[in-house]
Amino acid sequence: MSNVIFEFKNRARRSVSAPMFYWATLMTVFMVLIEVSTKHRGTYELGAFIATAPLGVLLGYRRRVGSVFFAPVIHWFVAWIPLWVAVMAHHGFLRGFFRGLVIITFGWAGVAAAEITLMLVFAVISRSVFSKRTSSNNDVVIFGPNDL
Repeated sequence: MSNVIFEFKNRARRSVSAPMFYWATLMTVFMVLIEVSTKHRGTYELGAFIATAPLGVLLGYRRRVGSVFFAPVIHWFVAWIPLWVAVMAHHGFLRGFFRGLVIITFGWAGVAAAEITLMLVFAVISRSVFSKRTSSNNDVVIFGPNDL
């Protein structure tokens, strides 16, 4: 009979819940400003881009690259009602209600794809920059049947 024992290290560094919530709140502010303002739309889009990059770097540094796929979900939960109110304020109550339903519910997929792509690029780059190149400890220890 052969026995194999695996020992894994937890390599993640601290939680990222609070930074993701703060980012989602900041992105909600930018998206409401993009919807309400027609003059400075490019400035607010640039601000959203600049706000997303540091979160990607933080997720990569803390070894939480998988959280890149969950951050847009948090953003959607935080932004849904304020964006709907912003659309109704911009287009009127009845027209804004239906337009907001379509834009916010289905248009979120495009926004989430852009956020995931941007955060994933920055997270992977920062993870590779901040990762250890050499390790004196083996991450996996395998014992054979005669070693126990």
